Amino acid sequence: MGIECYKIYKNLPLTDEERKFPEIILEKLTAEFQAKRNVVYKRYVFNSCVQETSETFDRFLNRLRERAATCKFAALESEMLRDRTVIGINNNITRERLLREKDLTLGYAINICKTSEMAVRQPKKNQTPSQLHFSLIPEPPAALCP
Repeated sequence: MGIECYKIYKNLPLTDEERKFPEIILEKLTAEFQAKRNVVYKRYVFNSCVQETSETFDRFLNRLRERAATCKFAALESEMLRDRTVIGINNNITRERLLREKDLTLGYAINICKTSEMAVRQPKKNQTPSQLHFSLIPEPPAALCP
């Protein structure tokens, strides 16, 4: 035991009887050295999480899940992940689509986000910009065409 640890040991709230048992001393020292989690701060970090411009949706979702694991959301974790996904994604069109869903689940939100991301990336590989522009404009109904 180093000098710093010894100083902490001397200031632990132990009775003279408890100081005779190494397992009690170790238990108290372990509790002293373990980082105390600040749940409010962890939730602040989670709720501040937004998708970076060049970040894929999968990477964003993984960051959200990593942060949620330390927030003690318990039964609400799925809903909190869903809500933070809607708020934090960087694609406004996808966000609007998610917000229109009446009974949005986390699984369905993930599916929509992944599909939207793939749709945005695919035309860039296969089409020229002029083809992309016209392929995104829906055909008008035949009754409206002169």
